[in-house]
Amino acid sequence: MAIAKDDPINRAAPSGVSVLIAGAGIAGLLCGLECHRNGMDVTLLEREPTSSPAGDFVVVGPSAKRIIQKNWPGWTKEWEKLQWNAEISYFKHDGEPIIGGFQFPDATGKLFLRPEIHKMMIAEVERLGIKILFNARVVDYFEDQSKAGVKLADGQTMTADVVVAADGVHSKSWKVVVGDKPQQTSSGYSAYRTCYPAEIALRDPLVKAWWGPYLESGKEVFQFFLGPDTHANILFGKDTVCWSLFHKDSSDTSEENWNARLNADTAVAEFEKIAGWSPTVLALVKTTPPGGVNDYRMMWRDPQPTQASPLGRIIQIGDACHTFLPTSANGAVQAMEDGASLAACLRMGGKDVRLATKVHSLLRFERISSAQLMGFMNRETLHNTDWDAVKANPMKVRRGPGWWIGKHDPEQYAVDNYHAAALHITKGTPFENTNLPDNYKYRPWSIEQIEAEMKSPGFKPNEVFMDGGDLES
Repeated sequence: MAIAKDDPINRAAPSGVSVLIAGAGIAGLLCGLECHRNGMDVTLLEREPTSSPAGDFVVVGPSAKRIIQKNWPGWTKEWEKLQWNAEISYFKHDGEPIIGGFQFPDATGKLFLRPEIHKMMIAEVERLGIKILFNARVVDYFEDQSKAGVKLADGQTMTADVVVAADGVHSKSWKVVVGDKPQQTSSGYSAYRTCYPAEIALRDPLVKAWWGPYLESGKEVFQFFLGPDTHANILFGKDTVCWSLFHKDSSDTSEENWNARLNADTAVAEFEKIAGWSPTVLALVKTTPPGGVNDYRMMWRDPQPTQASPLGRIIQIGDACHTFLPTSANGAVQAMEDGASLAACLRMGGKDVRLATKVHSLLRFERISSAQLMGFMNRETLHNTDWDAVKANPMKVRRGPGWWIGKHDPEQYAVDNYHAAALHITKGTPFENTNLPDNYKYRPWSIEQIEAEMKSPGFKPNEVFMDGGDLES
């Protein structure tokens, strides 16, 4: 990665606080970098034997980009090179155009290939000399009044002042944080997902006729194909193609992990269950390299009100405590917000890490829960398109996170609200979060409740979550 070796980061003086982070994905890496910048002694643990980033593409909005601009200015050129300035278009699943030729709204942000962001962060961790141990799979968490720790698969234990569980949906940290394993329910949907070199796809004449001209003119495109109770996304450009299909899940192929192991014919068979798919889309899917398709099962979990353990020395971030449907376009954003918020809280709390983690949990939960709800509503909109409304106003399909997501500054919010939140926790004084949609008062919700509401006659998604046009600076 092209980041100057002598690039300054204005690191704070050593705080004397040690932080052990389980998981070196986007959430764990950014949290580690931010904790290091704030003077903490950081060790990262990664279960894989080497850095092998998985996944395809993510959306990174202004609230996450703001962290980079403020705290990691040396990344700016690389960041701008990695972002996709993709032209967005919407089609019916048969290829009939709906609307297109625009960028994502400012509130949504830009597309990135997840492996490229991961590589950039790993390079920065190594440049700064932050300790990262590979082949270190965490199988258990523990804490007492004076420390927290993890047990690794090889029997080794490691301890620190605070342990951050950033090890994803299958984290074992729930045993300490919430006691009972969080209930999970299949959403009924999965997503076939893959990325591979565009040159492979362009060997097909139909694919070349549709997407070739975009590449020849230097364009990047992100195209949505909306069908009955399904939709597909196709990202084409920068010598790369990624495609995904959101479909009813299969007990034979769907799993909640990123292991790509399926062949294209499995996905083609799923596409063909719905008549009328564009032959060009099917031709693209058939170009996928053997064993290159992942079928990611989308599980639903009720919002988890606390991310901090009873003694406050273990804190969950990212997918370890809040999973997102891809239709939220917000999983990576909230993971990065988590990292910046937690580091700021630990800085503000000083040696009192037990209070700092609980403040972080209080500041983040309602915002995260609202963003998760936004993802459910957006999926409902994409899979049950009101074509009469779209015909009257094609911009109705232009969906994205609301501006309340993009305008947020997670680090500054933590600094500004730390003491009031701490008093609420320790003294019971009033506190109300302001990092939610304007004029929206948070209400607790559950998967069962939202499913029932979505099935009720006349249900309409709450526009306050998703109206996110172009932001003013």
